Amino acid sequence: MSDQTTIADPLSLPLMPLGTDPDSGLQIYRHIGAGSAPTGDSTSEGRLPLRPDLLTSTGPWASALAVFSQDLAGVNVFRFAPLLVPVRIDVHLRGDAAGESELFGKARILKRSKNTIITTARIYRGTGSDVPLGYSSIHFATMGSSRETPLDFARTQVTVPRQAPPDLLSWIGATPRDDGRGYDLTEVTEAITEGIALGGSPARVVHGGPLQVLAEGAAMTVAESVAGESPRLEDFATTFLAPAKHPPLSAIGELVVMTKESVDIRVEVCNADGSLAAVSEARFRRMTG
Repeated sequence: MSDQTTIADPLSLPLMPLGTDPDSGLQIYRHIGAGSAPTGDSTSEGRLPLRPDLLTSTGPWASALAVFSQDLAGVNVFRFAPLLVPVRIDVHLRGDAAGESELFGKARILKRSKNTIITTARIYRGTGSDVPLGYSSIHFATMGSSRETPLDFARTQVTVPRQAPPDLLSWIGATPRDDGRGYDLTEVTEAITEGIALGGSPARVVHGGPLQVLAEGAAMTVAESVAGESPRLEDFATTFLAPAKHPPLSAIGELVVMTKESVDIRVEVCNADGSLAAVSEARFRRMTG
């Protein structure tokens, strides 16, 4: 897709509603804290401060980078579609971000049609490097809601918590399962919900960001258990299948394959009735070989 508009000063753009009030909007974006701005009709850039709670012992949380990628994409895709949901998000990490205080991202729209928008992003070390630390892609379903005339350009802004936040699993309210295979979410709070479900119907459903945190936590738990170490997550993909709105939600991981170099884990996130809300697949790099 060609980029027909160039924005000389992205930070001069007005804020999207998400970024104007620290007490309104989808809280997962404010909690992760990224700020993004369009640089043209199909391109954007942004940055993500790397707080301690966004890091594991071996690198950034992939689910935090997934939310960063959604923020990068959102400043452009929402201009064209008022109603859209992610169908699949892929995040790939190729480093541990050691010593970095922030990350920098560049995104662009690969495809935009009446029913589909596909975006891609590359994520770099904030200290400067031409080699990406990671990359991602998002497949959005627009439910046929594309606008004939896009909205004006707007941006989000970096947000800083008023106090040091807890780890991501504690923030969403996840609790470890007794069987050691993942996490449960027994209570769904307003902080992790959104108002639109798959299919476009109003509903109090868990946002995809917290669902990915829940799934990543389950994947890490199982990977550490079977590998006897803390491996580094390299690839994390989540497919969203149905609204997650019937707690308690469960994220249960299982080993798919383990070699001397890697561990592959599959996680199913289910509603209380056992129906699938999302499926995540994770590949970890073993650090000890």
